[in-house]
This record gives sequence, structure tokens and C-alpha cells, in this order.
Amino acid sequence: MPVSREILWDIARELGFTSMGITAPNHALPLPGTPMKALPFEPRSIVALVMPTFKWADSASPPEKAPEKDAAEFAAAYIGMNTTHHKSGEWMERVRALGIQAERLSAIRSKTAALFAGLGEYRMNTLLYTREHGSYICIQVFAISALYEPDEPARCGNPERADLAPGCVGCRRCVKACPTGALDGKGGIDVNKCLRFHMFSGKPTPVEYRRLMGRQLIGCEVCQFVCPMEPPTVGIIQREDWPWLRMENLLEPSTETLDAMGKAIGVNYARLRRVQAQTALIAGNFCRREYLPPLKRLMVVNDPTVSEHAQWAAERIQYGCPE
Repeated sequence: MPVSREILWDIARELGFTSMGITAPNHALPLPGTPMKALPFEPRSIVALVMPTFKWADSASPPEKAPEKDAAEFAAAYIGMNTTHHKSGEWMERVRALGIQAERLSAIRSKTAALFAGLGEYRMNTLLYTREHGSYICIQVFAISALYEPDEPARCGNPERADLAPGCVGCRRCVKACPTGALDGKGGIDVNKCLRFHMFSGKPTPVEYRRLMGRQLIGCEVCQFVCPMEPPTVGIIQREDWPWLRMENLLEPSTETLDAMGKAIGVNYARLRRVQAQTALIAGNFCRREYLPPLKRLMVVNDPTVSEHAQWAAERIQYGCPE
């Protein structure tokens, strides 16, 4: 007996997802330069699930703000993303138990899939907005072997251009606030200028953007802070004094530190060299001479990004941190 889509939605809702949409397989587009994941079955439907994320109660400082304490910072949304990843994995297993083949699609344009599944609309900052939670959402996308009627896509003439979304007021606050000018004002973004893109990318951050990282370990959110379309229903959470955010624990993190970080924001962001590369930039922005010994040790590690960032930070500190 076929499994109704209502059953799939009941499972999703039980796990905390606030919306689910279905679209055709041709709307699961791979990220540029990334091959599509080979699936062990012929996908007949694409399912997109949305769960809200969070923001800090004190509205986290933009990345370019001068550091005020010897601790790194991160966007609260990543706490919600970690939870969403685990919950969506549980959804996938429960769907498989119903006799439907299902596979998570990770290296795809998840916002595009969610748009075609009718879950939201683009805004000028290139983020997908839902009615309930604005852009503070995490999207999980799955290919499944069951065939369902696709949902009506959101009203947007071109899924690649956010300026066509009828809900965007066109105030351009996001364009003006972006610290690197990554937004083109027409709904497009130059990812090579995006701070979030360079964080944990595994490649050296361009020199002109390193100061703008401030103390930000992961996440930017500037274009979200200024957007008047963000609803007041976004989940608000209080900061905690996480020991793993302290600089003395990040430059040369222990296994315990990385484990604690992985549990909070996800293991993909808690990889040793990724953490050290971004933390080296933060150390250079703090401009404290006590960071020179660990930075000099990082300069000789077998990782070009870590060593380059560490050298930049050490030289900046040694020369008195010129602006």
C-alpha cells in the first residue's frame, strides 16, 4: 500500500520540522563545480524539510566590530543546524522503515530545491525566507523513491535572482550593510567576497578580508540583522560561557575541545585545521602578544592555510597591529 505524503509530514512535524515541500528531481541542482551524488535508486521525488534556527538575545555583533574579549564568536544559527542535521537523519531512517528508499542530498542548492517545493521566497540578500521564520532556517533535502505530486513553487520569476521575490521591499539595507560589498543589489552574490564563504573554506582568506573577520569563528549574519522582513518569531537564545570558545583552547585545541565544539555546532566545523586556520585570523585581530608562541608553532604545521593565516597574524602583532 502506498505511503501517503501526510505520513511523511507527520514524521517530520513530530521531529520538530515546521514545513515540508515536494518538488521534481530536476530541481535538485548540484553546487557549482560539484558532481551530483550517485544514488542507489532512481529518485522520483525531492523532499525539502525546514526547521527554524536561532539568534542571540543580544543580537550578535557584526564580524567587523572590534573584539572585546579573549574568546571567539559564532552565529547562533549553527546550534540549530546541528540539531536539524540529526533530526533529519532520524526522519530519513523512519521513512526507509516504511519501505521508501531515501538519501540525503548535501552538495546541492538546497535553497533552490526549497523554493521550487513552495517553502519560501528569495530576498535581495540571496537568502530564502519563510513566512514563519524569515531566513533563520535550516533546509534539509532528500531524494526518495516514491512519487508524489509536486508542490507549487514560490512566486519568483527566476530562482537565481532574489530581486524578483514579491515579498522583498527593496530597501537595499542588506546591500549597504555587507562589509565586503558581496551583494550586487539585484539578488545576486559574489561568493568570493562573502566572509561566510571564506570561513572554514580550507583555503587562505584574501588579505583584504582578514581584518573584517573580527572574532567570528563561523557565521556572518550582517545582511540578516538589518533586514526589516525578519519576523519577531525567530528563536531567541542566551549565550553561554563555552570553554571551547576561549582563545587559549582554540589555537591548539585538545580532542575534548573539538568534541565539545562538534556537539554544539557540528563536527564538520570542528575539524582541527579548519578551526586553527580561522582562529589564527582571530588572534591577529585581537592583537595580543601572548598569542605569538602558539602562532609561531602553527606557522610550521603541514597545512598551507593554517600556516599562512598564522604568519599574517604573527606579523600583524609584531608590527603593532596597523590598521
